[in-house]
Amino acid sequence: MNFSQHRKKIIPLGVFLFLLLCLINPAHCLIIPPDPFESTDRFALLNPASDGTITQVVVKAKAPGPDSLGPGELWALLQYKLPGNSKFFSSASNAISIQGLSTATSTLIELDFSNEPMPGDAYHRTLGIYYQETPDTLPLPVGEYRPEQLLVSPSGNAYQTPPPPPGGTLICGPITFLREREAPKTEQVSFSISDTTGPFLLRLTNGTSDGTQRVSSALVKLNGSEVFRPSQFNQNVATLSRQITLLSGENSLEVRLRSAPGSFVTIELFRLEQHACPVLGLHSFIRSTGKPVEETITFDPNPQFVGPFVLNVTSGNPDGSNRVDSATITLNGMLIFDPNDFNEQTGFLSQVVSLLPTNTLNVQISGAPGDLLTVEIIGYDNTPPSVTITSPPNGATFNTSPITISGIVDDSSSSVMVNGITASVGPDGSFTVDGITLVGGENTISVVAKDSCGNQGEDQVLVYLKTGPEGPSLMLCAEPFREQHPTPPGEDCSQQSFGRYSGVVTGLTDETAASVTLQGILMPDGVEIYEQGDIFWGMREGNFFWAYVLIPQVDGNHPFTAVVTNPEGGETEATVYFIRDTVRPVLIVTSPPNYLVTSNPNITITGTVDDPEAVVRLGYSGPVIPVVNGTFSLQYTLRWEGMNYLDISARDPAGNYSFVYLSFTLDTIPPQINITNPTEGKAVNTPTLSVTGSIIDQNKDTVTVEVNNGSPQPLTLVGSNFSGTVTLNPGPNTLAFNAVDKAGNSTRVTLSVTLDTDTPAVAITSPISGAILSGTATITVESTDGTSGIGSVALFVDGQLQTTLTQPPFNFTLDTSMLTSGLHTITVRATDRAGNQAEASVSVTIDNTAPLVAITAPLSGAVVSGLITVSVQANDAISGMASVSLYVDGQLQATLTQPPFNFPLNTLLFSSGSHTLTARGVDNSGNQAEASILLVFDHVPPAVSITSPPSGAMVSGTITVTIEASDSISGVASVTLYVDGQLQATLNQSPYNFSLDTSQLVPGSHTLTARAIDGVGNQAEASITITVVEPISIEITSPANGATINKSSIIVQGKIYNQTGEIGVNVNGSLAEVQGNNFAVIVPLQIGQNIITATATRPDGIQGQAQ
Repeated sequence: MNFSQHRKKIIPLGVFLFLLLCLINPAHCLIIPPDPFESTDRFALLNPASDGTITQVVVKAKAPGPDSLGPGELWALLQYKLPGNSKFFSSASNAISIQGLSTATSTLIELDFSNEPMPGDAYHRTLGIYYQETPDTLPLPVGEYRPEQLLVSPSGNAYQTPPPPPGGTLICGPITFLREREAPKTEQVSFSISDTTGPFLLRLTNGTSDGTQRVSSALVKLNGSEVFRPSQFNQNVATLSRQITLLSGENSLEVRLRSAPGSFVTIELFRLEQHACPVLGLHSFIRSTGKPVEETITFDPNPQFVGPFVLNVTSGNPDGSNRVDSATITLNGMLIFDPNDFNEQTGFLSQVVSLLPTNTLNVQISGAPGDLLTVEIIGYDNTPPSVTITSPPNGATFNTSPITISGIVDDSSSSVMVNGITASVGPDGSFTVDGITLVGGENTISVVAKDSCGNQGEDQVLVYLKTGPEGPSLMLCAEPFREQHPTPPGEDCSQQSFGRYSGVVTGLTDETAASVTLQGILMPDGVEIYEQGDIFWGMREGNFFWAYVLIPQVDGNHPFTAVVTNPEGGETEATVYFIRDTVRPVLIVTSPPNYLVTSNPNITITGTVDDPEAVVRLGYSGPVIPVVNGTFSLQYTLRWEGMNYLDISARDPAGNYSFVYLSFTLDTIPPQINITNPTEGKAVNTPTLSVTGSIIDQNKDTVTVEVNNGSPQPLTLVGSNFSGTVTLNPGPNTLAFNAVDKAGNSTRVTLSVTLDTDTPAVAITSPISGAILSGTATITVESTDGTSGIGSVALFVDGQLQTTLTQPPFNFTLDTSMLTSGLHTITVRATDRAGNQAEASVSVTIDNTAPLVAITAPLSGAVVSGLITVSVQANDAISGMASVSLYVDGQLQATLTQPPFNFPLNTLLFSSGSHTLTARGVDNSGNQAEASILLVFDHVPPAVSITSPPSGAMVSGTITVTIEASDSISGVASVTLYVDGQLQATLNQSPYNFSLDTSQLVPGSHTLTARAIDGVGNQAEASITITVVEPISIEITSPANGATINKSSIIVQGKIYNQTGEIGVNVNGSLAEVQGNNFAVIVPLQIGQNIITATATRPDGIQGQAQ
């Protein structure tokens, strides 16, 4: 079906007829939630027209959430079936405009189906409510109602309730409770009342005003106490009333319905007129003698009495005689009336008083003998007596009348009437009434108990009386389904049994029974019955009959009735009930909460079960836990440390189970506290301190901290870690951390923290400001703090941290070599244990530059000898020179502290050879520098010899004197040739070959001396002796000088002069033939210039030469 085809535009009607009485909400009764119409959200009211068709539906609607709906239109669609037709039909309402729908508050909506009414005989009806923001948007469902939620009101108001009871004022309600399709559940409505002045009456209306949709079983509780129980309900019960008491503040009403879906009850609360009655009955005080009379009485008022209490005094008789002249009345020591209140004209006095649980009344009378006072105290009792019919049970059937009724009332002073007959009440509250006459069929036995204040308690049961000729005997039993063949009933016969799908009915009659019917189905003797009506399989076997029956698939009590007749027309009827109950008992453990963590192994488990017939056990088949008025209590001991598991079960007679699984933790171990900040003895310099730490405990709960035994401050606990801030006082503070786990185990840890806002004292005692430092210097610091103590002292140079000390003495070692030379600032920063800081500084000069040192004389490499002067230049621009020292080969020779730095050195004290001279300059900062040179010390004379001519040689003419001289240290500076001590020549370089013209010497012996001087002046001499003789004269006569020869050889000829004896001549290496004074020889020539040399040699070696 296209929904849009059924949308019509109409004007909203503003209907206020729906559940009119429910909208009456007196100001002195506050429903919680505030909307007294809340329960009607779950069903819709179908209002029929005069022809029976449904033309109007009234509902309450909310936005389905999560957001409210804005302006738009609402419309509805009814779907249903009609007799004789299996398909679904539908009817659409006219659309109505709305301003919006809230998610929190319901809106009363009237929907008009007059254009498409639903037939009155429609069944399987459902209703859908739809919202559209605009005609082009898709419909949004806002409500769906199943068949049991659609209630038809013949009069247009299905919830019309009877008028209030006489003298009663409606204070709360009507509140309607609907049995929906789901499993029965307990609904709870809370309401508050400020004025608890009663008495109060709770009235229940069962179903509609025309007797439909009634419940057959219900349980109603008020503040946990039972008001109406299931046995008081059946389809014939229209209303139930019970006087109740209410609590000041919030009250709770619980209703659980067990009946067909769609049935409902309506509950109202009324305030009745108060019942005043005597707390202390009339008591007369008489002056019987001539002496004043004093009498004291003690009384305990019934706890159910409430004030205000009034003490009434009547003086004398009603005709005014015997009035007292003077009296004193006190109550609990308080003066109520004194003698001034009495005279002959005073006949009545009244005063509001207060009562205690036990009270003392004292009366003193003065006057003539016979005068009297009558005293009574009036109060109010709004609590009705509780009365219960104990026999017969509800639903009992009798063959004869009259019958006896028995019961009990909790107030034995109450008057009890049973169907208008006064019952005698025993001291224990029990009563019995004989002679209650029954009429044929159903009879209501009503018991009314009324106390002295007029409060009324009620109870009733339904019983049945058979009429006509006496029928055969009949024992009818209900049994659960079993596979064994049924057997005749015995002593264990029961008139009710639980079953879900099928059960067994067994019956036993007598020989007079002519016919047996079960559920209207005739059971002939000896004939098996199959699948007839509610009988699946059955058979009569003489006086015994049995049947497997099908139980309707609706929860509730399902009757199965058997009728046996005899030939005389006597009839006996019996009914058994199969209770179909698929609803699990609602089992609730109210205390302790699940997952309880406790340090006490002994716990008390309490709870409730909504089914009065359910058996509650520990575990599935453990010990039974007693249940009283729906509540139970169990003492249980947890078995071990840590998690303990247990379950509690509830099983009703129908076999429905409910379980509550519980987990309790036994924890007897206190938590462990680990504090990460602050540490013990910590000092801080700000009042606000952050505290952090962790808790080791499986069931941690809270952690707090106290400052100086102050109030506990909660800390934030995230996981196992806690944090927070505290405020400290100046000076020492004690922090106490308390950790509590969920079992109540606790641990307390304390530590000390000092708040110190004063800066420490600090000073540099060494070096002083302006000092010059070099190398490794010691910085001495003194620092003190009287509150928290010094935590550290740090050394800075030019703002750069060098090192930190945490313990005195605060003596720092400073390697100045790591710093540049020049002016620097040394700063020490003292930090106390609270973090307060102070600084001190000095300025110093760092001298890490070595002085400039140089040996200016002699030059490095010089060869020296004897006494020399070593000259050193040394200076330092920063601290100045302290000293200069001279070292020879590392051995200190001398130190000078003032310039000029000239050192005399006797080289003769050292060995000849190379030596290192070092000058070491030290400045006033201790910096050192060295300069070194290498000198050669020479104390060895040179070696000298005359190698030619040999000593003793005979020479003549110009000869060459060859001298060899050497010195391995300083070298030969010069070689001088002396002849007979006379200087001839000096050579400064080798070779030392001297030309000596011996012709300048007289012939004869002469001494040649060679004197060598080395580089440092050392001298050595060598001498030889020669003999000077006449020289040989030789001449080349041929060829002539410059001649040109064209031959490869030439004959050289010459003459020898002034010589005798043997003489040899050699010409260019060729020996000439000497004859006398002449010589000749052939000499080979080379192409080009040739030099012809002729040498004449005597035996003594004297030569002469010509070219």
